[in-house]
Amino acid sequence: VRVMKKVVMTGCPRSGTTALCTVLSHDPRVFISNEVGNFSYGKDNFGDRVKYALSKEYVSWMLDNKNISQDDFLDKVSGSRQEYCSIIHNEYQQEVVGDKLPGYIECLLDIYRENPDAYYIITLRSVQHFVTSSNNHFAAGKRKIWTFETIDEAQKYWVEQNSNLIVDVGQMIPQGAKLILIRYEDIGPNIDQTIKRISDFLGYEIKVHNPRGGFEPPHRPIRKFTPSSQAQFLMDILGY
Repeated sequence: VRVMKKVVMTGCPRSGTTALCTVLSHDPRVFISNEVGNFSYGKDNFGDRVKYALSKEYVSWMLDNKNISQDDFLDKVSGSRQEYCSIIHNEYQQEVVGDKLPGYIECLLDIYRENPDAYYIITLRSVQHFVTSSNNHFAAGKRKIWTFETIDEAQKYWVEQNSNLIVDVGQMIPQGAKLILIRYEDIGPNIDQTIKRISDFLGYEIKVHNPRGGFEPPHRPIRKFTPSSQAQFLMDILGY
């Protein structure tokens, strides 16, 4: 009997959720979609969210890679947010099924209460790396909720996001939640070890033919600054 491994992947924006789910989904039996939002508590029509996800290069690539028709996928999954993972598991014989969305960090405890059997993969990234990425994207004209012009603004957002994460995880752990923390800095140079850690965590051997899963982290200069006392405190907790 095939047992589905349901995965919720989240983390502060720019912490490697897209890179990691892309790497893992190179396994022919791993299906971690990109921001479908099936675990969220938003008011958006789920069918519309699926259509929006299909417009993104990553989701269309993953369906093509697994020989799944976009029309068939849309028809089968868009009618039920709650059954999204089960449908993919049963219809397409995928063993590890889930979705990644940084926004899950905003309601992680509620998601856990609805999905206590899921495996929670949470990505982390240092405040210096986040600030650098945020400032660079702002300068490039990408005005998103996680892009900021100044170091102070970016640090404040990073602190808020990771503080919320720690609070929710602190409540999930004693309830027996299955959790693993993955550092962005390990997705690149230590990807083989990271894949083994996740395989052991899931109880499913992830097999990626491309050793790096097609991911090469960009090498950009990191902004040099002294983290705020709040950011440094969280960095210490998170092991940086």
